[in-house]
Amino acid sequence: MPALNAASALVGQYLGARKPDEAKQAAYIANRLAVITMTVLAIPMVVLPGFMLQLIVKSPPVIQVGWWPMVLAGLAQPGFAVAIVLAGALRGAGVTIPPMISTVTGMLVVRVVVILVCLMWMQHSGITGGNLLAAWIAIFIDLNYRGVFNYFAFERCDWQNRKI
Repeated sequence: MPALNAASALVGQYLGARKPDEAKQAAYIANRLAVITMTVLAIPMVVLPGFMLQLIVKSPPVIQVGWWPMVLAGLAQPGFAVAIVLAGALRGAGVTIPPMISTVTGMLVVRVVVILVCLMWMQHSGITGGNLLAAWIAIFIDLNYRGVFNYFAFERCDWQNRKI
């Protein structure tokens, strides 16, 4: 994603030039552009999921099963934008641990726990065939968790005083 690369490169360049305020501003601008772009592109996924699925699949049962996952994928895009751009900005500053922690905990803890909770709830409620939906609920929560995690890491880490 161009905004991720831009955030990483610009933060590194500005910190190397001893301009930490410009580094932070560049990361914010890249983040804003990514959130706007990904949100605008996700609107059809949320508003017209059936139509979007019909563009790539001709099977009505598949379209029916994919309807909610398409909506969840669209709703996850703003959080995903924040997650990847601010992780890139932190990596551009040489701060690699918080983005790694957000990815590992998101994939191995958040997704697994949410899928298990969803599947247990669906089984308890007598809902069958919800495995795909459970997976997409977990992905939606994970991507937004990572966005929040990386946002707070970006705001609270002392990355602006690092020597590049």
